Amino acid sequence: MRSLVGGIVVTACLALGACGGSTDPEQPQAPAPTTDTPSTDVPTAPDPTLTAKPPSGAQELAGSIERGVEARCLVLSVSSGQSYVLTGTVAGLEPGDRVTVKGRSDPGAATTCQQGPVFEVTEIVDG
Repeated sequence: MRSLVGGIVVTACLALGACGGSTDPEQPQAPAPTTDTPSTDVPTAPDPTLTAKPPSGAQELAGSIERGVEARCLVLSVSSGQSYVLTGTVAGLEPGDRVTVKGRSDPGAATTCQQGPVFEVTEIVDG
């Protein structure tokens, strides 16, 4: 009985390709693990696709508060014409206010406002 069960397990394993990889020559094999040490080479030029945040990350923006197209969204329009969705410390800000806010850009943030990049307010400097 034991050899019958063992034979079934081996057959099923081979049929599914789970015991050592695929036998199909068209199917790519996973690379074998290596024991090489990692490279110590340092790139000489920065990757232009990566953006580094300034050490503090703090910025100040000044402009007019506008109501967003979605409920509870506040947008700051600055003199360059750029609009920023405001998150964070925004209590007390109303559409029509002219303000200066301190905070940081948060390009990876997702909001329902969808009216520009997100700016996380940490302080209302003037307004």
